[in-house]
Amino acid sequence: MLTFGIDWDDVISPLNDCAIELANEEYHFEPPLTLEDIDSWENTGRASVIKKYYSDPRLYEMQQVSDQAKAFIRTLQTKGIVYIVTAVQPQFMSKRVEQIKTAFPDFPDENIIMGFQKSVVQVDITLDDGPRNILKSSARFPVLMRRPWNRELTGLLAVHNY
Repeated sequence: MLTFGIDWDDVISPLNDCAIELANEEYHFEPPLTLEDIDSWENTGRASVIKKYYSDPRLYEMQQVSDQAKAFIRTLQTKGIVYIVTAVQPQFMSKRVEQIKTAFPDFPDENIIMGFQKSVVQVDITLDDGPRNILKSSARFPVLMRRPWNRELTGLLAVHNY
């Protein structure tokens, strides 16, 4: 049976879109920030202000899971065992569990894995938007979810959508 390790932020649920929305509300950028402004994982330049929102509880309240993402996870669950592997600051871990259980009420608690060292998680296929997570992955098939901040990464399996 296949095992899948799926990232939460910016794969299942948008995080940076929400951070950009908060930044645009606060800073009134002209032109407004967009996801395209995050052009590296280091998140430098104009979009660097969004980093502060990663510690803002409002960010996690804004995150939603699309019907498409829900259908994707349900489909994967028919093909194997799905783990949600998510890096979230410790103070937001309970909120992350709440987000997962709200979006996927029947998702097994034991299949929620939290931590920043995703490379220690052994799965057949992982899907993540973080270059470091993909490059260090121990998965048989690491797959990069394309986002503006990882477009320079080449030579690996990558997808643009589910």
